[in-house]
Order: sequence, then structure tokens, then C-alpha cells
Amino acid sequence: MIVQYVIAFAVSMIITTLIIQKLVPFLRPSEGNTGLRALGFWLGFFETLLIFIFVAQHEYGALAIVMAAKEFVRKEKVAENAAYYLLGTLINLSIAVLCALIAGMKW
Repeated sequence: MIVQYVIAFAVSMIITTLIIQKLVPFLRPSEGNTGLRALGFWLGFFETLLIFIFVAQHEYGALAIVMAAKEFVRKEKVAENAAYYLLGTLINLSIAVLCALIAGMKW
């Protein structure tokens, strides 16, 4: 069982390294392009991935930590337009949790 975790960790590190090396340079702001749209997509993608993982593992408390960290990091933006960010977070969380629960159902 430990071997499976070691292999999975190694694969995860390889994939993460490749993604960061290949994709992150494209997210850097350039003249006339802030890169925020692409960055927002990837942040949402990994947020949703974490939600799926935590739901699959029945770690619902970890969801609260992820959401709290997200809101803490964006506190200035949230202060400017709280309803917009709260709604976006709740929509993403609700849909991701619902889909993860449906995917985990025994049919």
C-alpha cells in the first residue's frame, strides 16, 4: 500500500512540474494582456479538483479550510464587491460538490 502512495506522489510531482514549466509562463502578464482570465480559469480548475478530492475522501472539513483560505487571500476584492465573490464561490462549491456526490453514488 505504501508503494502505491509513493508512486502516486512521484507521478503527481512529475505532472505538476510539467504543467508549471509549460503553462505558467503563458499566464505572466504581458503588454496589453493581464493574463487574469487564464489565471482565473486555472485557479477555478484546481479549486474544483480539490473539492472533488475532498468530497471523494469524505473530508468535508477540508472544504471549509479551502474556502476560508480563498476568501482570506482575496479579502480586498471581497470587500469591494462581496456579493459577486460570495456568489461565485458558492456557485462553484455547490456545483462541484453536487457533481462529486453524484459521481460517487453507487448506481
